Amino acid sequence: MRGMIGVIKTIFFLLVFFYVARFISRVLVPFFRAVTDINQRQKQSEREQSFVQYTEKKKVKNKPSDDDGEYVDYKEVN
Repeated sequence: MRGMIGVIKTIFFLLVFFYVARFISRVLVPFFRAVTDINQRQKQSEREQSFVQYTEKKKVKNKPSDDDGEYVDYKEVN
């Protein structure tokens, strides 16, 4: 009789553990997926911003600056 009660208790605790784990996974897995998705979007946004900044810097380097002044042609004096 005692052995049978132990088996029933073990089965009961396994079922309770199974349903609790199943409930927690249904609640937490979508949460972690959402967090992962947010992190991926943030990294993508950071990559796009750094690319835009890089291309802007490259354009500025190739463009003559406004501080160069005006070009004046000269003649050599002998």
